[in-house]
Amino acid sequence: MFKSLQLPAIACALVALSSAAAQSDEYTKIDNHPCLRDYNGITKSMFDLADANPTLATVTDIGDTYLKLHPGSAITEMSDIPEDGFDIWGFNVTNSDSSHTSDEKAKVLIISGVHSREYATSELNMRFAEKLLDGFGDNSDINWILNHTEVHFIFTANPDGRYMAESDVELWWRKNANFENGSTCDHPEDNPGVDMNRNYPFAWGREDGASADPCMDDFFGSAPGSEPEVQAVIAYAKSIFPEHQFLDDPENSIDMERGENTTGVFIDIHSSGRMIYYPWGFVDQIAPDDDALQAFGRKLAKADDPSRDHVLWAPEQPDFMYPASGDATDYMYGALGVASFGFEIGQNFDEDCPVFEDEVVADNIPALMYAVKAASLPLFYSQGPDILSLSVHVDEEYEESSNEIHISVKASDSELVNIENYPTFHTGDQAVNGVTLFLDVHPENHNGAGHTWELAFVDTKDGIDTFGKVVRMPSDVSPGRHIIYAQAVDSDGYLGPVTSSWIDVPEITNPNQLLDGDGMINPCEVTIGRSTNSPLMVDCDKIGKQEEPRKEIKPLIEEIDNGTRSKALSLASLAATAIVGLVCLLLIEFNCGIVAGARCC
Repeated sequence: MFKSLQLPAIACALVALSSAAAQSDEYTKIDNHPCLRDYNGITKSMFDLADANPTLATVTDIGDTYLKLHPGSAITEMSDIPEDGFDIWGFNVTNSDSSHTSDEKAKVLIISGVHSREYATSELNMRFAEKLLDGFGDNSDINWILNHTEVHFIFTANPDGRYMAESDVELWWRKNANFENGSTCDHPEDNPGVDMNRNYPFAWGREDGASADPCMDDFFGSAPGSEPEVQAVIAYAKSIFPEHQFLDDPENSIDMERGENTTGVFIDIHSSGRMIYYPWGFVDQIAPDDDALQAFGRKLAKADDPSRDHVLWAPEQPDFMYPASGDATDYMYGALGVASFGFEIGQNFDEDCPVFEDEVVADNIPALMYAVKAASLPLFYSQGPDILSLSVHVDEEYEESSNEIHISVKASDSELVNIENYPTFHTGDQAVNGVTLFLDVHPENHNGAGHTWELAFVDTKDGIDTFGKVVRMPSDVSPGRHIIYAQAVDSDGYLGPVTSSWIDVPEITNPNQLLDGDGMINPCEVTIGRSTNSPLMVDCDKIGKQEEPRKEIKPLIEEIDNGTRSKALSLASLAATAIVGLVCLLLIEFNCGIVAGARCC
């Protein structure tokens, strides 16, 4: 249906553009807003990112604007009208080299630039795309997200309108450039055009949530879904999200739960007011999945600084401003069955750069990260506990004797769901029952094989639980970079989103002191360190495990020219140690031996 562009690969030396590079003079900016790229700057950035990341990013032509389909239809007395209109572009960020097919990946669609005078929305959306591309290979969460998820973007959903808003800021242009119904408006400043966010074919045409007057800012158009820009977004969304979730009769199904098995997330970024909204928007009435939607919305609203927590423009909340009928979030949830949310970012349409950088980016990029991490089961994961921090530390004696990894996790069922100036929410009332670690296998792909660990509860403070464990890395885990996934579960059985961390496993230089998972020396699981991965030849039926725990075993490592050997210091007597050492020297030419319960290699 759509035309994916095969962009030429750039030389290997060309890397993904960082957000800092994106703010260079290479990209054109909105007048008096050096931190905000204009339409041309955003579009060029998109193509440059695709060129630089051929296996991670794809540009798709998803449709045409009104003026491209109806050239010459603009009101002639208005200056700088884009007579020929524009293409509308979709941008897909995912690892195409992942072992998961597109059908197996979760889907996210984030759109911006719907209301053309809301300058900061496209920039924030582009910053998030750049964060994902810049972080792949370095950030463990971004790695698994792009291996398991397709994150789709429409940076400028209303290019005609955006061009007009940038060309003449005094117009405060909001709508698209369909002037067909606006011929009765006295002046161009009366804003002919159609409000795209009142034109979606769900709860369309309600005059308590939109206007039938073509000269009003919230004119809903001549028919549901009449505008080509809206049609392009809908067609793209339908190509992304799973068809089995679509509803045959959406408006007669507003009381039907979509269910906790729902997959996919839709986000529409607007400004301003620091608000999060979610269905229903056309009426002040909660949706059937309100527990999950509200929990998700509250977690999106959470900021590092509680004074900047977003408010909830949501049903049956004190900050429900007014109904909005025919909007995108109601359509995506009501018709396509997708968990849907809207952001009203910042304080102004034309955000000042200090506020944009210090507040808008700082508060909303983490919210978008939460959304993509939970995208596979958003209405389930939103009700579960969150991993607030994951600390992984390799023991300083790992290489010589330890093979220990120290892991600490902070998790909470309530911390993110309870926001400033709102009552506590019941999905955060449960205890965190536990935290499970998974080595190299994402929890959603875990089939019982591989290594997992349950962390032990340590303490709790202010609703945040600490869990920890000293993990003895199994002998079949090769040296090098690995990934550890952590997931918490609450007392109601709800799992939260996955968080991860890289771990660089050192090479064991003294394999005879390798510990098994119980902290005991287990000669039957030892492998030779640097020279080979072949198991040592040991009669395990005769040897068994050492009885002493690790804390009583303190090997002394001595490096010699022809390899590594250890002298086991017996706590019984130094004389016995000397005998063991002498026998070890005699055996050093013979791969390995067992003497007095100690291994000599």
